[in-house]
Order: sequence, then C-alpha cells, then structure tokens
Amino acid sequence: MVSTGPVTRIAPSYEDFEPRFERRQEETSDTLVFQLPGFKKEQLKVQIDNYGNIKVSGERPLEDNGGGPRRSRFRKELKIPDNCNVSDIRARFDNEVLYIVLPKLITTTAATDPQPPLPDQTTPKASPEEPKPIAEEAKQVAEKEKEKERETVPEETAMAGGDRVPDDVKGGGGVLMGMKRRPRRALVNVVVAAVVAVVGVVIYVTWKMRSRGVESTSLMHLGNN
Repeated sequence: MVSTGPVTRIAPSYEDFEPRFERRQEETSDTLVFQLPGFKKEQLKVQIDNYGNIKVSGERPLEDNGGGPRRSRFRKELKIPDNCNVSDIRARFDNEVLYIVLPKLITTTAATDPQPPLPDQTTPKASPEEPKPIAEEAKQVAEKEKEKERETVPEETAMAGGDRVPDDVKGGGGVLMGMKRRPRRALVNVVVAAVVAVVGVVIYVTWKMRSRGVESTSLMHLGNN
C-alpha cells in the first residue's frame, strides 16, 4: 500500500553570501558594481525605499549534498547620494555582474568671467553750503541797508539839517522839491561850490581894498614931490 498522508517538506538551509562590491565615480554619474557569480537575472532584486536607500538582494539554490536543500543569499543596503537623480536610476545585469547607475543632478551654471564694475556715472551731489552764523547775516543786512541810505535821500528830509519839510512846500513842487530828491553826493558838491565861491569873493574884495590903499599911498608921495 501507498501512503496518502501529507508530505513533509524539509526547510532549506541558507548560506549568506557577501558579494564583491565597488563604487565607480564619474563626472555625470556613480556606478555600483556587484560581482555575483552563479546568480541569474531573475534571482536578483533592486529596490528603493522611502528613506533614500537602495536595497540589492539575491537568492539562488545550491547543490544538494544529501543533507537537504541549500540556498545562497545576500543582502546589501546603500545610501543614495543627495545629488542623485532618483527617477533615472537604472540597473543592468551582464555576465554575472550587476551594474546600478546613479545619475547625478545636472546643475546649469553659467561660467562667465566676472565683469569689472562700471564707473559711477552719477552726477556728484553738490555739498551743502555751511550755514552762516546769525550775527554775520545780521551784519551783512545792516551794511546793505546803510548803502541804500547813502545812495538816496529820504523823501521827507530837507536839504540842510534834517528838518522835516512842511507839507505845503513838499506838495507844491519847484526847486526844493527837486533838490530834496537828489543824491546826497550832489548836495555835498553844491555846498562845496558855494563855499569856494564865497572864499573867492572874499579874496577878490581883500585884493581890491589893498590895491586902493597902495594907489592912495602913491598919490601922496607924488604930492609931496
């Protein structure tokens, strides 16, 4: 009789395998290279988790040496570089060698020579004038007022002595009205001319009187002879 009871399966024994591994760094990508002798493509797994890690694992059967089934397995976990373009990671298995290519992110930087700074073409601001002292400004204003007073005679000042001109003379016009509006310098010239004229008259009269005295003396001498 043949027994029809359940068949008991013997669990395989596993042997951990540590593959040879190297990282090849290039300008545009990094390549992970695993030496996996005896493995086939369908016996390998390449996974990327949510923590930025890449996991490579594999499992294959070994020959039964009479002690039950045996299997060889390996597991490798590596950190993905920060400059890796995860969406373009690709794997290739060729002649018992696994290649995992980690492309780098391409950053476009314009390599241009630094331009020298342009000269400042802004119009230079005029430096503000220093404020003058209040005493100096008051002095200048007073000097200007004095100059104005020297150039013209006030309308209501008389020619001689500064007495106020009566309203009837001031309103009547004539010589006085015209003279009081002349510049003070003209008044000074008139006074000087008058003084010169008076001195001339005095000299002339004195000379005349002396001439007559000499003439009388001469006649007296002639009478005595």
